[in-house]
Amino acid sequence: MLTVKLLQDTAAIIEDVFASAELFSCITGSVLDPDTRSGSDIDIVVVLPAAVPVPRALALRAEFTRRYVALHHTHQRTPDLTWPGEVLYLDDLHHALNGAAFARNPHGGDTPELCPDDQPYRYWISMIATGHPLTGPAAFEQNADACADLIARHATAAGASQDDRHDYWQHTWHLPAPPVSPRTGRITHHMHRATHRASPVPVLSPSTVPILEQHQDRWRGIAREQASGYIRSGAAIPRSSNP
Repeated sequence: MLTVKLLQDTAAIIEDVFASAELFSCITGSVLDPDTRSGSDIDIVVVLPAAVPVPRALALRAEFTRRYVALHHTHQRTPDLTWPGEVLYLDDLHHALNGAAFARNPHGGDTPELCPDDQPYRYWISMIATGHPLTGPAAFEQNADACADLIARHATAAGASQDDRHDYWQHTWHLPAPPVSPRTGRITHHMHRATHRASPVPVLSPSTVPILEQHQDRWRGIAREQASGYIRSGAAIPRSSNP
């Protein structure tokens, strides 16, 4: 469950680390659901404009990773040390929206398959579509709507417009089926529109790894070292019950 304190602390981290260098940021994931476990991780997405040089983006990402783990320690939650938050360029998001979230279906058909699990594109789409803005609300809303629309078009093409298609939503987008959760409201809105218009889902197989994702091992190392520091000091963060 998202509390006022958690929202304030998360926004403060974005403001302290990025100092308005970001285009927008959001908090997302199951922490937005009213019945979320108190120890679940806090999903955060930060989107940078192209004007931020890569060396600076790498430095910002490193500090953000440390603060991501510290936030979980403060709120007694379990950080995801494998995927410690998400930081990407707007061009990466545009690539996802223009089809990188999908892969070409070798068998044909109207519904493209999703990109492989080791590619971040579809997760960025689902996380932003169901997020709550932290900074840059206008830019966030515009991009969140675009993400929700893409999901709605894919779901409609896949025949997953029925509320009982939990297998599709959970396995494809890692989301509760709309409109079960309040955070899927944007998707529900766009699904109503998608059923009344024929708009194909773009397909472009991912060909490159986004620049910040190329350093994923570094972010994981920073996150684990930060978490280990709390454990060594006797202030251990809670362990997840999930594998």
